[in-house]
Amino acid sequence: MVAVLNYIGRFSGGSLTTIGGVTRFSGRATLEVGRLMVSGNRSSYRVLLNQIWFTGMQALPFILFFSTLLGSIVITQAHPWLQGVGAESMVGELLNVVVIRELGPLLLALILVNRSGTAIAGELATMRMSREIEALEAMGIDPVEYLIAPRIVAMVVAGICLTVYFNAMALLGGFVVASFTLHMSFEIFWQVMGEAVTFQDSMLSIFKSGMFAIIIAMLSCYNGLLVGRSTTDVPVIVSKTTVQSIFSVFLASGILTFLVYT
Repeated sequence: MVAVLNYIGRFSGGSLTTIGGVTRFSGRATLEVGRLMVSGNRSSYRVLLNQIWFTGMQALPFILFFSTLLGSIVITQAHPWLQGVGAESMVGELLNVVVIRELGPLLLALILVNRSGTAIAGELATMRMSREIEALEAMGIDPVEYLIAPRIVAMVVAGICLTVYFNAMALLGGFVVASFTLHMSFEIFWQVMGEAVTFQDSMLSIFKSGMFAIIIAMLSCYNGLLVGRSTTDVPVIVSKTTVQSIFSVFLASGILTFLVYT
């Protein structure tokens, strides 16, 4: 019993320490993001564009496949049920609830965590171990301004744009399956989707994606800068970033959905 209580105490203390550290880091990083957007230098903008290219553009082929498959699977699984309850009127509501409200932003966040978040954490950890960050500080360059702020902005921009793309391709995949299984025309599909998807749903999907991107970027950068001097610390940091990001994203999604739809 004592051992269990000690473990709970250590876990709680470590969690509070992490939350405090991330909060302080996020405050400083947010300040640097504001400076970047107002008067950033050309080097920071170059880093920003490279990160947008990596996080956003290079992920498009995979997002295309994954999102189209998701929309197709949703309609395929629901096909027997839809035929018995007025299929055409329910397709729009089903895709809205499953894809646009919830799974679109959430699954895209998981992709960002495992693709971009781990890459950021590993890259920053490697730079810390090789003393590149110390070299930047010695030259009078603020690592948060030069390395962190562009990655946060790029993650948010790419996350929002990819969510819109993800949702559109998922709806397209749903339409393709609905056109074959339910014999639904594009005009009818467009009509039922227009009736089902509200402005609030669209804005919530975009807001969620932006919030998830901020969470992923902050945790990835924070953990990447905490690496020690051992080479084994890098995979540990990457794994820690993945676990923390997934937990935080699911928690934030649940809280936001509860607040908006209850």
